Amino acid sequence: MSWHDPDTQSAELGPLQALAGQRVDLHALWAGASRLAGYRVQHGPGGERMVTVMVELAPTIDETTHRRVCALIHAPPIYATPVRQQMPGSCSWPRFITGTLTLAELLQLAALSAQVGSPVRRWRLGLPQVASQAGEPQRASAPATPQSDSLLGRQPASGVKTPPWIGIIDHGFGLAHRAFREAGATDTGPSRLAMMWDQDPKGAGAALQHWRSNLVLGYGACLTSSDVAAALSRFGGDEMAVYRHFGYRPAQHRSTHGTHVLDLAAGWPHPLSTGEADSEQWNGFAGQAPLIAVQLPHSPNKDTSGAGLGVQVLDALHFIAAHACENGPRADVVVNLSDGAYGGRHDGRSMTEEAIDDFLRTHPHVQLVVAAGNAGDQQLHATTPTALGPGAEVGIDWQVLPDDTSDSFCEVWLEGAEAGAELALVVEPPGGLPAVTVALGSHRVFRDPGAAGARCAVLSTLQSVNHPGAAGFLVAVGATCWPVVGRALAPHGRWRLRLRNMGTGTVQAVHLWVERDNPVGNERGPRRQSRLIPYAAGGLVLSAARTLSSLAGGQETFVVSGHGRRGLWPATAAAQPLSDVPPYVSRGPGRVVPPGGVDGPDIAAPCDDSPSLPGLLAAGTRSGTRVRMSGTSVAAPWVTRRLADLVSRLPPGPPPDRLALRAALRAGLRAG
Repeated sequence: MSWHDPDTQSAELGPLQALAGQRVDLHALWAGASRLAGYRVQHGPGGERMVTVMVELAPTIDETTHRRVCALIHAPPIYATPVRQQMPGSCSWPRFITGTLTLAELLQLAALSAQVGSPVRRWRLGLPQVASQAGEPQRASAPATPQSDSLLGRQPASGVKTPPWIGIIDHGFGLAHRAFREAGATDTGPSRLAMMWDQDPKGAGAALQHWRSNLVLGYGACLTSSDVAAALSRFGGDEMAVYRHFGYRPAQHRSTHGTHVLDLAAGWPHPLSTGEADSEQWNGFAGQAPLIAVQLPHSPNKDTSGAGLGVQVLDALHFIAAHACENGPRADVVVNLSDGAYGGRHDGRSMTEEAIDDFLRTHPHVQLVVAAGNAGDQQLHATTPTALGPGAEVGIDWQVLPDDTSDSFCEVWLEGAEAGAELALVVEPPGGLPAVTVALGSHRVFRDPGAAGARCAVLSTLQSVNHPGAAGFLVAVGATCWPVVGRALAPHGRWRLRLRNMGTGTVQAVHLWVERDNPVGNERGPRRQSRLIPYAAGGLVLSAARTLSSLAGGQETFVVSGHGRRGLWPATAAAQPLSDVPPYVSRGPGRVVPPGGVDGPDIAAPCDDSPSLPGLLAAGTRSGTRVRMSGTSVAAPWVTRRLADLVSRLPPGPPPDRLALRAALRAGLRAG
């Protein structure tokens, strides 16, 4: 057993590894080396394995070429539609598209992106998930039916401003909850939650026949308000019977993340109001706004790849915008996204963040509120206190836990590398595996003889496809516990990582980020988040700075940090004063500062009642129940509610200016 160059060994994506010298996704190289062991792959009609991708196209591309790339990756129908610009009669083709393709087509895409003058600027794989069994079915989709995929059919009155919609992208929604019903509705009356799209409803089983097909994106399945109302009437208002009828497992728990977030964003009455006296101040328009929800893949609910969630988020944004505008030329939309991961360079230039920014610029009537993240005290980020000069070495330990059925990732990114700097990463695994030294620009994988895939790998790039101009390393560790008997496991314990500068140039800074590996909501199983642990002579230090979510670095999003409603938290360091910001809240900087913008989160909102009473009370899954949840995930919907109220009061006309909206939100939150 030894480390070796991946090009010398066969692998399911072996030809992709031959492109390693090109601008290729490092996570895709790991997927090839591990034979997609950490990915829940799909299977096409002929039984071929398929994966999801996000693709960035060149800014100037003709219709024929655009359609050719869409056909190659089997992009959903919505990406083949021109995007109308603000100038009357002008349009362009979507620059960021998603699709599902076979492994052979993935190699074609990689080869196309490596060509000079290619219409494909960059690409990356979509969401990986822990495989629960061999040979899982293809991406679930509702059967094609003659049912309409439209919403409630509401038509705006002539000359009347269309009220804004509120969209939620999350996990687990209490579709039948009273907080989301229309004013004056009975226990079996219509819901304001006009439609929910489940991106992965395979858990519904035979009950999927009660769902509607998604004609906009071509996969997953939908439930409308009328579907839920009919089921409530059939079962006499028994909400749990409704969820069992639809086979919607995420809502069959006492609490869900999505229900809690949706209640804070748009529930009636506001879950934090104290009575009728403050009803108007607290509730506003959002408590009666029409709603659209998107259920992210939930089996299981985790993203361990950095920006892999981008495929699902971009599809969700297109879905919400398309349906909100279905009955009118343009409807204002405020979307809440309380999810994210922690990989990438944290500079706002990742492919996912730029795809979101591009969508928001071409859809100026859509506003996106994003949670900043909860990695402030999670030991997921380390950096060098000083520059790394010639001959210098810095290191840190990375604790990988046992009983982890998902892959674990640690990314090393360089900043300000001068000419002559020659970097190498020394990795010392636990469990008696030999150490390996990998120079920047090369790769090493560890695979047992005769094993189906690599147990771990150290991959690197001189020019990252997802972060232009960036160089760095990816240390990938496979599952330390696997439900499939016979698969080789990666060793758990402390992995020592040491970065050496063997050249004559200086590197201004080195940053390490550990990817999120914790589930959300009610996923069963242990939480196995790996962490960084400094050692005496290592030189790398833990830092809460630059810990924003990998989705929170865009210029066009509203990034929400958190603070306590009452009381102060102890300082995390002796030199720091007491603060109303909980230590777990992620900090900036983490994005490019636009003119007039801010470097870090835009707004702070309540995320805990106090240090002794963490979290905020809001809806459980069933009507009449309340639960506590904390984090910037619950601060973001507070801002979403305020933003929807603000947009609802704007006069008819052109889309609002986002800088002006930020300023108005800050002023409103300061005023209470």
